[in-house]
Amino acid sequence: VGVPSRYLLAPVAHGDRLAGVPRAVDDRPSVVGAAAAEHNGKARAWLAGLPLGALEPGRPNPARIDNYWMGGRDHFVADRVLGDAVAEIAPWAVQAALANRAFLKRVVRYLARSGVTQFLDLGAGLPAAGAAHEIAHQVTPGARVVYVDHDPVVLAHARALLSRDPRTVTVAADLRDPACLLGDATIQAHLDFGRPVAVLFVAVLHFLTAAQDPRGIVAAFREVLPPGSYVAITHVTDVDSDVQARRPAATRRAVRVYEEMAAPLVLRTPEQIHSLFDGLDLIEPGLVPVHRWRPDHGSRCEVPVPVLAGLAQRT
Repeated sequence: VGVPSRYLLAPVAHGDRLAGVPRAVDDRPSVVGAAAAEHNGKARAWLAGLPLGALEPGRPNPARIDNYWMGGRDHFVADRVLGDAVAEIAPWAVQAALANRAFLKRVVRYLARSGVTQFLDLGAGLPAAGAAHEIAHQVTPGARVVYVDHDPVVLAHARALLSRDPRTVTVAADLRDPACLLGDATIQAHLDFGRPVAVLFVAVLHFLTAAQDPRGIVAAFREVLPPGSYVAITHVTDVDSDVQARRPAATRRAVRVYEEMAAPLVLRTPEQIHSLFDGLDLIEPGLVPVHRWRPDHGSRCEVPVPVLAGLAQRT
């Protein structure tokens, strides 16, 4: 049974919090007019061929919640309900989504200017303005990018957006199985692991429990990277990024609400996050609050959020 059209086409007023039904319509500034119509048509066609169970419209999804928090429209009612519930308890959650996106832009620009021409974006999320390929191509038009995700809505939009760009591909895979992911034929054909690759773990490792071994997962990717490669990580922490105090009870309540409805969300200590970079050399300024990692010159300081960010190189 395919996905009913009501899940794809029914309008939802932008900013409508609890009413309406989901739609797969792209509102990114970089996709307008005829291009937007073509993009949306391809995404709808791909989604319509999926079993409804695969789409899980009644289960909140981290990528779609982030899309809602960042002002997008590729989300379902369940995503908006949970997004509002978490943001009401911990208003910093919305700012964290924006800060992670801003970091992604800065780190990809830094890497491209440093000569990196290959990027592997894990748990990439829904396409948005300032995605990794857009930033990389502004510096190096020939840069090659692989997006990896396993959410059907994410895959549909990424494939529709990038179908005509041979420099960028999207792969359906799960980062919790590094051996399978790294052995994927599309990834192997698109990236040359004999040359430096930047692996991006932006806002994804905090969805892995201790039993899923995020440190081991990062190490598995590190071991296949040649010298000169990089690993970028952002991760939610249990320490306030400005006053170095433990997060208040409200934040932990928000985490419990999120976990009950969507996915595990693990607040790790700065020491635990630092250990994810074992075997790599951290680039200045090291592991720091996400809004303090090489901020753009003259930019206004973002609202502090309990997210740490770092970039490290394999030497």
